Amino acid sequence: MFEYTDDQAMMRDAVRDFVQAEVRPRAQAIDAAGEVPRELVAKMAELNLLGIPFPEADGGAGGDFVSLTLAIEEVARGSGSLALIVAAHTAMVALPLHRAGSAETKGAWLSRLLSGGLLGGVVLADPNPGGAAPGLASGNRLSGSALPTLVGAAAGLLAVPIGADVALLRADAGVSRKPLPSALGLRASGWAECSFEAVAAEDVLTGASRLLEAAGRTAVAALAVGLLAGTLDRVRPYVLERKQFGKPLASFDPVRAFVAGMAVDLDACRLLVHRAAGLIDEGKDAARAAIVAKGYASDAAFRGARNGVQALGGYGYLTEYEVERCFRDAKFCELALGRTDDLLQGVGREELGA
Repeated sequence: MFEYTDDQAMMRDAVRDFVQAEVRPRAQAIDAAGEVPRELVAKMAELNLLGIPFPEADGGAGGDFVSLTLAIEEVARGSGSLALIVAAHTAMVALPLHRAGSAETKGAWLSRLLSGGLLGGVVLADPNPGGAAPGLASGNRLSGSALPTLVGAAAGLLAVPIGADVALLRADAGVSRKPLPSALGLRASGWAECSFEAVAAEDVLTGASRLLEAAGRTAVAALAVGLLAGTLDRVRPYVLERKQFGKPLASFDPVRAFVAGMAVDLDACRLLVHRAAGLIDEGKDAARAAIVAKGYASDAAFRGARNGVQALGGYGYLTEYEVERCFRDAKFCELALGRTDDLLQGVGREELGA
């Protein structure tokens, strides 16, 4: 079993307490509203949850990427939407900026990101129908249209992967943002469609795309782990209390099999996530480890949520019992930063030397 340091365990427990007190009671309302809950984001920033894997000298918490994955998992147990905000902002915007940005750009933006003074969003590579993929012209000017963007509706700084590089773009500098409030899941994550034409980049982070992808996929895997843990949190008390034919549901073999499958998957997923996070902390290539972690964890989260709905029967289909929200949220993990089946094709080619 993976052994956490004292600092990692203390941070995990502090986030768990915060989620239980502040997030869980409001998770359904947050999802229904479909808007970034800025007051909760501000509270997370006060706890330095947005600066976990950054040095204290830069305004961070002095933690590591493993600690960040633990925090994302705990937040996702309460709200997948909030966890995605933390994942995108920290792993996909602030971390590439910290490691590859110029001193001038870090001075202008990093402390504001880590303090929560502004949020970071991530422009996804695939445009919506009728749109155009982002491109970089002379003078570091970017153009692209109808681009789905994580946290785009609330972000002040956008990370735009272009080939091997990542361009940073001010969200208020000629960017047209159209909120997309009708997502299947993770509805309060600030989904938006962004378009821009010949907008000057704040900086181009040379070679940072690989880091963004590895850190982002590892963070999404941690989100999936949290959704799976959240499903189990909701299924366990229900099947222990609910009776059928005079016996608790927990006494029936199919229900026990559902719960056992979730528990086994949780152990396996956490180990895969921590392996990838450890490589990122060491500055090593985490590309494959991140793909494996995201692939396995996203499948496990969706499978666990599906079985959770099944275990609750008709109640599993009702928003009151929250398992249906885990089901909707988990589907995102299979699609984020590359569909799982597409990414695993690359692993297959590597294994076969093709």
